[in-house]
Amino acid sequence: MNPTRERLIDAAEELFASRGFAATSIAALERQAGLAPRTGGFYRHFESKQALAIAVARERIVERDEDFDPTRFLPLPDLRSELVLYARLYLEAAHRQRERHRLIEELRKIPELREGEIAANERLFAMLCDWVATKPRAAQLEQSELANLTMLAFGPILFLATKIREGITIESLDPDHFVDSWAEHARALLEESP
Repeated sequence: MNPTRERLIDAAEELFASRGFAATSIAALERQAGLAPRTGGFYRHFESKQALAIAVARERIVERDEDFDPTRFLPLPDLRSELVLYARLYLEAAHRQRERHRLIEELRKIPELREGEIAANERLFAMLCDWVATKPRAAQLEQSELANLTMLAFGPILFLATKIREGITIESLDPDHFVDSWAEHARALLEESP
């Protein structure tokens, strides 16, 4: 990896989070990266500020689909254990993203990155639906009913992950106890025959 390119990515990560994407000039990025402003150093590595933002997102923020795929740990002894594993994968990702929440919010303003985030969320939800489809309750369900069942089962964990990512603490909630309780309710929902 090119060290100057890395310094520009470091600078963008810091300045986009503290000042915002729109308020950060290319000259400020160059200064922060140790380059002389307006001498073309930036453009040797990125064609635009948006291209730099995309590099920041792809190299520093984006979670890989396999980070959310528990199949590398399966089989587990029971459905409840699988549910707890799913919850832990999503909550760990939320904790990783928490420190970059402001940066993520800034980068979401870039249409190409927002579209990529939407596509990634759709892929992850499809992975959850595929897993739910293997459970007794999902037998013979139409696709829309399967999506509803998946959201009923995983909605509370996805909500908690969102709050963690946003840095919002629910004072009366113990996350470990919540995961245990949620897993028991979701297990009952998914094991129930239609």
